[in-house]
Amino acid sequence: MPENTDEQLSYKVLATMRYDPWLTNIMPFKGKDSSFVSVQSNWDRYQLDDNDIGYNFPNTDNIQEIRSKTNFGEVVRRKKWAPQPYLIIDKDETFHSNSAEILLMKKFILGRCLFYKQHFQRMLFSAKALGLSDNLTAEKLENMLFKALTRVSVNSNSDRSWEYRKFLLHTLKTYKIRLCINNEGTLWFEKIKINGPTEYSPNHFMRNILGGLLDSTKPTWDIFIDDVPMVTSEFTTFKTTKRDHYNAARERMLLKVKEYRSSDKVDQAEILLFNDQNMIMEGSITNIAVKRTDPKGTKYVTPYLTSGCLCGIMRYYLLKKGHIEEGDIPKDSLKDGDVILIFNGVMGCIKGTIRM
Repeated sequence: MPENTDEQLSYKVLATMRYDPWLTNIMPFKGKDSSFVSVQSNWDRYQLDDNDIGYNFPNTDNIQEIRSKTNFGEVVRRKKWAPQPYLIIDKDETFHSNSAEILLMKKFILGRCLFYKQHFQRMLFSAKALGLSDNLTAEKLENMLFKALTRVSVNSNSDRSWEYRKFLLHTLKTYKIRLCINNEGTLWFEKIKINGPTEYSPNHFMRNILGGLLDSTKPTWDIFIDDVPMVTSEFTTFKTTKRDHYNAARERMLLKVKEYRSSDKVDQAEILLFNDQNMIMEGSITNIAVKRTDPKGTKYVTPYLTSGCLCGIMRYYLLKKGHIEEGDIPKDSLKDGDVILIFNGVMGCIKGTIRM
C-alpha cells in the first residue's frame, strides 16, 4: 500500500450509486379527515438481508491477501418477504417533531440509494487499507448522505426540512450519486440526473436492474478487448478517483469504436481489461461475467478478485444471490459475437456483444 505521502492528497475513495425513486412504492389513501401516503419497498423480495453490509474483508492492508481472502459469504437466493410500509405520512401536516418518524424517513430516502450499506462498507475498508482516514463510521456516512440528499441534518425538525423531505418523496427522477472521502475524512457529494423509468412497475427491479439476466433481453452494448495488459494495483482493486489506467484504456477503446462504428460516439461501449497472465479482469467502468456451460449446466462466471479486478458492489450482489459464480476467464476464450454481462451499481446488469 502507498505510504502516507502527498500522493494520498491527489485521490479520494469513491463510490458511485444509483438513487432510484422507483425502488419504493408510494400509495395515497384517506384516513378520517386527512390524506395519507404509505411508502413501502418495491424490491424487498430481491433485497439483501437487513444486516448484510457487503464483502467480508480481511483484517489486513496487504493487497494480495485482500484479493485472496475477501469473500461474499454464503449464497442467499431468496429473502423471506412480506410487504410492510416504511412510513405513513400525513400529507396535510407541515411540522413533524416525532424523531422516530424522522428516522423512518431517513430509512426510506436512503432505501432509494441502491446498495448503500455495501458501498459504505467498501468505502470505509478502502480508506483504511489505503492509509487514508479511518475516523468515519457507516452511521456517519448515512447521516452525511441523508443531509446531502435532503439539504438538512438528519435531526432537523424545522418546517422547511419536513416540507423538503415530503417534496423529495414525490420527486421521481433517477440520479447517479458520486461520493468521495478524502484523507481527512471529508465527504464530497455529486448528484447527476440519468435516464430512468417514467412510470411505476411492480417488476421494476427485475426489469431495469437485473434485466441483463433475462433470456428475453437483447444485447445493446458493443464490447471490445484491450490490446495492452493492465498493471494491477490497489487502484484496480479499490474504487478511487485515481483512474489514469482506466482512462488510458478508454482512449484505446475510442479507436476501436471509430473503426467498428465509423463514429466517435462511445455511448454503450465498453472495453475489457486483462492482466499480465492474459486473464480477463473487468471492464473500464463495469465488472463482467461470461456464460459458461459444464456438466452441471449453464452459468455466468465473473473473474476472481485475484485477477486484480474491482470488488464491485453489483458484482457482490449477483454473487450473493447466486446469479453468477467466480472463475478464471482466459482472454483467448472470448470470441467475436459472444454475448456477455456487464454490470455496475448504477446501470445494473446489461448484455453486450464482443466485437473483434
